[in-house]
Amino acid sequence: MFNRRFRPILSALTIVLVSTSIAGTPGVAIAATPAVPCGDINLIGLAGSGELDSPASAGPDNLGSVVGSLADKLVNLYSGSTTTVTKHGVPYQAVSVIGALQFFPNYDPFIYQRSETDGVSNLLKYLADFRNSGCKGAIVLGGYSQGADAVVDTYLSLPASFRRQVASVVLFGDPRFRPADVVDQEPYNHAGHGILGIRTTPLDTDLPTVDRFPAKTASFCLNEDPVCGATTVPATVSELNDCRQSGLFCAHKNYAGTSTDKGSRFAAKLREAVNIATGQYSATTYALKSDGTVWAWGSNRYGQLGTGTTTSSLFPVLVKGLTGVKAIATDGFRTFAIKTDGTVLAWGENNGQLGIGTTAIATKPVQVKGLSSVQSIAISSNATYALKTDGTVWAWGANFYGQLGNGTKTTSLSPVQVKGLSNIKRLSPTFESAYALKTDGTVWAWGDNSGGLLGTGTGTDSTTPAQVHGVSGVGDIAAGGGGEAYAVKTDGTLWAWGGNAFGQLGNGTKTTSTSPVRVAGVAGVQKVIADGYSTFAIKTDGTVWAWGGNFHGQLGTGSIASGVPTPAPIPGLGGVKDVIIAGYAAHAVKIDGTEWGWGSNFNGELGSGTSGADRPSPVQVKGLTSAKQAAADGSSAFALKKNGTVWAWGYNGAGALGNRSTTSSSVPVQVG
Repeated sequence: MFNRRFRPILSALTIVLVSTSIAGTPGVAIAATPAVPCGDINLIGLAGSGELDSPASAGPDNLGSVVGSLADKLVNLYSGSTTTVTKHGVPYQAVSVIGALQFFPNYDPFIYQRSETDGVSNLLKYLADFRNSGCKGAIVLGGYSQGADAVVDTYLSLPASFRRQVASVVLFGDPRFRPADVVDQEPYNHAGHGILGIRTTPLDTDLPTVDRFPAKTASFCLNEDPVCGATTVPATVSELNDCRQSGLFCAHKNYAGTSTDKGSRFAAKLREAVNIATGQYSATTYALKSDGTVWAWGSNRYGQLGTGTTTSSLFPVLVKGLTGVKAIATDGFRTFAIKTDGTVLAWGENNGQLGIGTTAIATKPVQVKGLSSVQSIAISSNATYALKTDGTVWAWGANFYGQLGNGTKTTSLSPVQVKGLSNIKRLSPTFESAYALKTDGTVWAWGDNSGGLLGTGTGTDSTTPAQVHGVSGVGDIAAGGGGEAYAVKTDGTLWAWGGNAFGQLGNGTKTTSTSPVRVAGVAGVQKVIADGYSTFAIKTDGTVWAWGGNFHGQLGTGSIASGVPTPAPIPGLGGVKDVIIAGYAAHAVKIDGTEWGWGSNFNGELGSGTSGADRPSPVQVKGLTSAKQAAADGSSAFALKKNGTVWAWGYNGAGALGNRSTTSSSVPVQVG
């Protein structure tokens, strides 16, 4: 019978063509190390344990169609119009024994372990020759099957100075083999051996995390894949991208025939993110990566993951068909991607807010009709707004109160121009009203005017933009979540108007105002943040002042009250560069990269290591450093670190944290 540490034999190749020789293999000659070629990109790697099952199949011309197709696909993947891609014919295999020997009962599993060591030694030798040649081209290290295991260890053995020359680690596996083909064989790894260093024997338990690999690490699987189909190798680069799931280029099927993600405890860690976004109580979050792709995880009830299905995901998945994205906007249920060419694509829940001409949900991105040259998107509860580079504003969706600003109250399923607006530099909508800041420092508003929230001195709705009374020299605006709005003037004063049931106007009263009033006691304001009846002002000195609703201590001032009508500083909180509020919890990112939270902590959304009791004073998020951006949906919270990784904590229903589980966490866990 076979040893349980058996590794099956496959005949395929890594990203390089392997030479015809191997040390210690009967009947196969040992070849001298060839002169080291040099390209802009150099594909260097190792084959697996079964590629030398006979001398006849040892040569690069005798390994079947996988050799040429796989190498060619990689050349296409990594090459550009002026890029030289060199395939290195490394004269070493991952093993020093004939793979066919593994089919005999006397197979010694420790030969396998020593063989992998030989693979590491041989690849290190070739890389030393490469380095000594003086070639400065980028290196892509590749490995197939057991060769993938050896490549992982090789990479980690490289000196740090040389490791920086490695642009990517690309690993391959093949899930064709079935354990049922072998008597008394323990169940084989579900994802196929060799997939990004996934080991298949009890001896292999020492793998590092993906954080130690280059940013563009990827893996490929071959054959019998439920996502990629039954092709030997994905036919085109776009097909590879279409198949990509959570850092792997293919999803996998286990041997019971059901879907699983058992195959990646490294590759799926989200990296190279430049922006994150989520929406109130949506349990869905998005990350825009530096390569212009968008990734999403969590709830997918309305197709908001953009994968073409309504199946939720516990880990990040690639939004279908999106490339060249420069910005994203979402409320968690519907999402918009602005491409570098100024066009906009939308997906998710849809009552006309997607602007695609229908009210049907879109489970994958669809281009917004007739819209181009867009620089930003702003989303309200039932309408959407686009600011174009020419300073005009366009809107679509519901129009019950004239919130589309086109002079009517007729809903529009595609963009219409907001009348009379030009030279706009910022938009901020709320519910059925919207605000626009012009380059001349004036503020304009339209739509629902309940409680005087348009700031025009009346309570009358407006179907076209009207100027907000009495404010000029405005540098920033913000619409609140309690029927109020704010304007930060360039002199550092803050003004507010509209609803005031909980003191959110900050003027010492709880009386509604149809015209702007000055927020009391704060000067030197650089930014205002408002939502859910609570408001925060960040001052130029890095302190934060808060007022309004405080039902769960979300003002952070050390107490809990229904409403606080006068601003007060948050004690002990300084050096703040941004604040967000979602639900009844608030979060601050400091200049030093730490994050702090306060308010509701029912699900551990403050990240302090506890859950349950409200925290009316700021507590530090445990173990989080180098944070550059925060996001929250009211039950879960997220941080984008400066290294491009994303971390999450709080409620984890529907996989909201993106860490492959549904277990909530009161401390940050890495997304992926």
